[in-house]
Amino acid sequence: MKKIMLVIISLMLCMSAYGKGGDGNELLEYCTEFEKAVEGDTDSGFTGGVCIGTVRGVMDTMDHMSPNKTGIEACIPDGVTTGQATRVVIKYLRDNPSLLHQNGVSLAMSAFMQAYPCK
Repeated sequence: MKKIMLVIISLMLCMSAYGKGGDGNELLEYCTEFEKAVEGDTDSGFTGGVCIGTVRGVMDTMDHMSPNKTGIEACIPDGVTTGQATRVVIKYLRDNPSLLHQNGVSLAMSAFMQAYPCK
């Protein structure tokens, strides 16, 4: 029961941390925490989970949307892991600092559209 409550509280904190549609600055901060956790930093990780959840959600949504007639499409190859996709988003955010004031989900979508264009 305690584990279930902990999971519920963690999910609620994740939703409140990024659920209002944070900008690219916030997403980059959360994804930087993900990188630190992957590299073995045991003091980071919770906000890294917000990054992974956002990236996975965008990946899944775009997978179901593509190809479509809205012009918002990406053809993410089978086998791309959430970790790999997160690194794609991090690179895009770091390469485009002038866009970080924009919505983080929109920027993640742009990252996938650039990295995995449909042919």
